[in-house]
Order: sequence, then structure tokens, then C-alpha cells
Amino acid sequence: MKIVIIGGIAAGMSAAAKAKRLDPSTEIIVIEQEEYVSFGACGLPYYLGEEFSDENEMFARTPEQIERLGIRLLLKHKVQALDSEKKRVLVEDLATNERFYEKYDRLMLAVGASPLLPAIVGSDSKDVYTATKLSEINRFKQALPSYRKITIVGGGFIGLELADQLVKTGNEVHIIETKTELMNRTFDQEFSEKIAEAIQEKGVNLHLGESVVAIEQQGGRVHAIQTSKQRYETDAVLFAIGFAPNTGFLDGQLDCLENGAIRIDTYGRTSQKDIFAAGDCASIPHRLLGDVYLPLATTANKMGRIVGSISVVRR
Repeated sequence: MKIVIIGGIAAGMSAAAKAKRLDPSTEIIVIEQEEYVSFGACGLPYYLGEEFSDENEMFARTPEQIERLGIRLLLKHKVQALDSEKKRVLVEDLATNERFYEKYDRLMLAVGASPLLPAIVGSDSKDVYTATKLSEINRFKQALPSYRKITIVGGGFIGLELADQLVKTGNEVHIIETKTELMNRTFDQEFSEKIAEAIQEKGVNLHLGESVVAIEQQGGRVHAIQTSKQRYETDAVLFAIGFAPNTGFLDGQLDCLENGAIRIDTYGRTSQKDIFAAGDCASIPHRLLGDVYLPLATTANKMGRIVGSISVVRR
């Protein structure tokens, strides 16, 4: 049996390793567009804040270690299309632009999600960042000594972690959040207020109930940010306002939520036979709320192990 896994960061590698342990005879191919696998992006805010200096601490395994397990890796390759009828995917080698088809008996989609950026004036500035890729954080770290004022847009998990770390660098740090409470999807009002108090006690400037409408530039550099209420001078902007699942290439072949997340059951099975999904590209079945979107590393790795177990069951 041949299992093809698209995505090798969190859920994909959890599934690959579990499947190989359970059935060493299964051929497993992992296709990943980055040059690395098994990366813990949750550590990026703390790497930025110098809690540790070696970026290798965010990698659970190297590509060489994965291949020694008998798992074949196609790094710097990207899947451009799915042909579910012929059970194959169209793969592009990002180094050579060569394209080829890879057939599968079972397919797992762990393609992740991309950080959202608003379509506003100035969002394309080189002083505007997101915080989910190592290359982006390294770019920010190199520029950090030239910044004095930093604005974080978004008051969720990532935004708060970034603020907590950046305020220690001596910069003036601001958080802009459209809602009137922090983390209100996760916590109740009382707990949300305590989070706001704690982050402000650390020296972070908090602006709730404001939406960013434009980013001003002078001489090609970010100079200020305009919200629905005020204007704030800033040298850099970090967006942490959510994610969009990387599922556009599916072209409607699978049942998805409105935001594009692939709908799965409790075993990671999709609406197509022999196709599984997990991680930030997929929904999570919730006993009370139904199918929800929770792009978290914990759910990604747990569901990845479930898919790895189910995908090798011969039936």
C-alpha cells in the first residue's frame, strides 16, 4: 500500500511516523514545500524574544532522521492539483518547475493554513510581518534593532505571545484588537479582563474595539497605523489575525466549511474515500459545537496520529 501525505510540518509528520511504526511495509511519501519538516511554529514568538537562540530547537526531527525511518521526503515540492478519480496528485518541483503526477492508494492532506493579511493600503510594506514561518521571523529579528515602536494587530494566542516577548526588548509595543475583549472565543469576560490587566502590567499598550484601516509609509518605511478610532506612530506591524486553510487546489472535490477547512469525521476521514485530512487545513469534530475550526498544534498532532493509525488499516 502507498500513502501520500501532503504537508510535513505537524499533522503530516505525526501521521507518517505513526503509520510507519504500525505497518513498516507501507510505502509513505511526504510532500512538503519548505526545505524542512517537523517544525514547531509555536516556538517562534519565544525564539524572537531570545528565550532560546538556536532555531534548531524548534525542529523535532531532521529530514535525514525521517528518511532513516523509511519515509520518503519530497522537500521543496508543492501539490498543485488533486485528481481524486484517478487517485493522483500533480506535484511541482519548486527548484526546477518540473511537474509530475504522484499516485496514491490513500492520501492525507496536512497542507496547513496561511496567515491572513487585510487588503489595506500599506500592507505590502517590508516592515509588515506575519509570525508563522521561520524565514519571516528571522527577517524581523534582523530588522528589530532599527525599530522603536511595534504594533501587533490581533489579540489572540499568537498576538499575546508576541507582545509578551517583544516588550522585553525595550520597544514600545501596542496591540490593536477589533473585539472589545481579548481571547473572547476561548475565555469568558472575567478571564479576558484578567488577561488584559496582565498584559498591560507588563507594559503593553492595549487598544480594544479598533480596526486597522491603513498603514502609512514614508520613504518606503512604515511610519504610522490608522485605525477606525485613532492614528498611532509605529515602525513595524505584525499581523496575527487568523488563518485561511491552504485548500484552494482541491477545486471543490471535498466537502469543506465556509472558510475552506476540510470537513472530517472523528477519524480524519473526508467526504472522499481514501482521503484523510488533519491540522490547520481541516475542521475538528466537536461534541457540542459540531464541526469547528481550531488551528492549534495540539489538535493537529493528535489528529495526525489518529489518521496515521487509521490509514494503514487494510480493508
